[in-house]
Amino acid sequence: MKKEYILYLFLFTCIFLFPFLLYSIIVVMPNSTWHGFGVDSSERIYVGKYDEIICYKDGERLSSFSIPKYKNYYFTVQDDDTICVCNTTDIDIYNLSGDLIDTHEENTSMYTTLQWKKSTQTPNGDTYRVKNILGFRTILKNEQKIVYQTPIHEFVLFLLTIISVIAVIGLSILMCILYIPRKI
Repeated sequence: MKKEYILYLFLFTCIFLFPFLLYSIIVVMPNSTWHGFGVDSSERIYVGKYDEIICYKDGERLSSFSIPKYKNYYFTVQDDDTICVCNTTDIDIYNLSGDLIDTHEENTSMYTTLQWKKSTQTPNGDTYRVKNILGFRTILKNEQKIVYQTPIHEFVLFLLTIISVIAVIGLSILMCILYIPRKI
């Protein structure tokens, strides 16, 4: 009797969670990827997500531009208000509007440096630092003021995806343990 309830729970979970998992893998997970951040001289925040760089000012989205060439990139905003986008072999320079200014191929260590970048300093001396707690990112100005944080709906969908994956894996393991015949 107990095994039947677990079987029904497994079927219910698979029927209702599987479409959500597919949606999450196709839509939610790419949008929750993080490719760095930067700050320009006007103190606008630039956040790299999936294949675009999004510009924010005072918590509001101002604009964005696509990075068509890469899916796996990191970037920084340089002191001359240009955006340096790189992967392991290429470096592209964009203006703040997203127009490509320069490109060159070279094997660069800048990718690794930008991948682990957690803070940046503007020419006027302000420090911006990113904090990450389970995918919920917050950018702080001078360790006091929150200037950007992951939208709540993105974070909730991200957490639901992780919980759903764990639930399906856990129930699958439980099904294997309960229903695989054992030889004595």
